[in-house]
Amino acid sequence: MTCGDYWEKGNALLVGMEDGLLWIKADTDQSKQKLAGLSNRNYLKLQVVEEINALVSISGKQNSVCVSDLNNLDILNKGPENFESDTRLKKIKDSKGSTNIQIGETLPFLRLPGRSTLSKLFVLP
Repeated sequence: MTCGDYWEKGNALLVGMEDGLLWIKADTDQSKQKLAGLSNRNYLKLQVVEEINALVSISGKQNSVCVSDLNNLDILNKGPENFESDTRLKKIKDSKGSTNIQIGETLPFLRLPGRSTLSKLFVLP
């Protein structure tokens, strides 16, 4: 495990690893807890932005910053071959080799279709 964050709206823990992204559905009844593999990409860092239901991550072979949409819960049933293509909203150019991300104050720097603006994103190479 390399990283993780709790996604409140989905009531799930997203766990990044060198060989993929896992979704662990939280439930007080252990028989209803679910574990699903969402992606086969390498995940170095990830952070859920609850206000817009997005996942910001440093992932892939070149450690690029990507923004993924978490609004479509159907993605959880499609498997790792579809997660990236079905949810990626933005791959930040010139972010190859990044090692850290930080979400800060809200600025209109990245607009996502039908949603408010993403917070200011700091990328540290």
